[in-house]
Amino acid sequence: MGGQSNDVESPEAAFAPSVEDQRLASGTVSAVRARWSGMIRLVGVGSLLVAVLIGAIAYGHLLRSGREDEHLLTLIVGEWFPTLFEIAITAIAIGITAIICGAIVSPPNPTRRGRRSRIAFASVLVALVAISLPATAIVSGFQLLNRASYTVLPGQSDGGCRIVVSEWSFLLAGGGSAGIVQPGSVMVQWTRDYTADDGQTPFSRGRYTLEWHDRTADLVLHGDGTDPVWWTTDGPLVCEQ
Repeated sequence: MGGQSNDVESPEAAFAPSVEDQRLASGTVSAVRARWSGMIRLVGVGSLLVAVLIGAIAYGHLLRSGREDEHLLTLIVGEWFPTLFEIAITAIAIGITAIICGAIVSPPNPTRRGRRSRIAFASVLVALVAISLPATAIVSGFQLLNRASYTVLPGQSDGGCRIVVSEWSFLLAGGGSAGIVQPGSVMVQWTRDYTADDGQTPFSRGRYTLEWHDRTADLVLHGDGTDPVWWTTDGPLVCEQ
């Protein structure tokens, strides 16, 4: 009687997961973490490639000459006129943060498979970012030195085009430009310039009229009676839609 073994399982043991179940659950969690890690890292790599692309655009712009260089790739996002450097730094910050988060989320990899290829790719990407930054900084430096006061004028065409103007004033000199932003675009197409006597800023003072005739904008400047304002170039402001 006293020699019989007690082989009845306890309630805890009956409901405890088996070793196989634990292994399957661990594999599922690792797969999910690996998938999320890959997606986050992809965002990081894409952001860094955006910074590289901006640098390539900056290098190309430095090699060009012409009227469009006066405004050095004026970009617009809503009512914000960012420099290339501001966009590049934002992209780099997002890229580095995403890559770090991806490494944190990534499951342990004891075998270190693909480690060399990842290190090589990361090294090339970092080198490209480092090479792209000087040109971006130079172009953005010129943008800041030449930066005028940019303004989006009220109203838009039926197709959604907007008119953007720039103004600068120094002592008795003044001037600026007018351009158009096509729907869905983030780049201003500058088409005309003006000069103002006595450092006038006609758009800030409301001394202009803007009317849309179908797809063409009629933008007229007005002086104050003693100090004239006139267009030095008078390109068309035409909406493509």
